[in-house]
Parts: sequence; structure tokens; C-alpha cells
Amino acid sequence: MSEEIKEPIEKTEKKPSEKAEKPAVKPAKQALAEKPAKSVEAKKTVVEKQPAVAKPASNTATAKKQQFKITLVKSIIGSSVKQKRTIEALGLKKIRSFKVHSDCATLQGMLTVVKHLVAIEKV
Repeated sequence: MSEEIKEPIEKTEKKPSEKAEKPAVKPAKQALAEKPAKSVEAKKTVVEKQPAVAKPASNTATAKKQQFKITLVKSIIGSSVKQKRTIEALGLKKIRSFKVHSDCATLQGMLTVVKHLVAIEKV
């Protein structure tokens, strides 16, 4: 084992001429100066907007939505957090306080959560 032949390891070094040359980076001010300025005429070619045309009223918009008078009749003490937040979102603060809301799907969902705490009347 002592007779092993050791070959010299050749190191390959790159010469400065063989290194990849980096492209010259221009300063920001020079790069901006080389860009052509936008002409004023290019701004004038903006398409003019069409005048707004009034849409005819639909049947659902002309029909009045049903309204409900919602009155808080029971205390929210001991209620769940979801029920307390729903009462607050309806705008009710104290017992016998009321609000008038128009009928929509969101209102119907809120009323199912707190139907045992409120009284609902049609207006």
C-alpha cells in the first residue's frame, strides 16, 4: 500500500479573459433619459365615452318590498355569541327597542337565529 502511485491533481483556474463578462449596468438616470417621452398627441387619442343611457325600471324595482317591524322582547343575557351579534346587527339594543327592515334573504336568516328573542310584525 505504500507503493501507491499518486498523480498530481491539476487545478483548472480560469484566466481573467475566460470569465464571462457581465453586461454593463446603466445608472437609473441614464436609462430614463434614453426612453422616448410620450407625446401629447398619444394622450389625445383616448376614446370618448358614450353618454349614459337610462335603463327602464324593472318590475321588481317598482314593487315595494315587504317591511317588518322587529322588536326585542327578551333579554340577550345568557344567549350565545352568535345570537348576541345577530341582535346587534339588527340594530336592537334594549328590550322593547324596534327597527323596521325590508324583507330579504339575509334578514330571514337572521330572524331564524333569534326568533325566540324578538317579535315580528308586518308593516
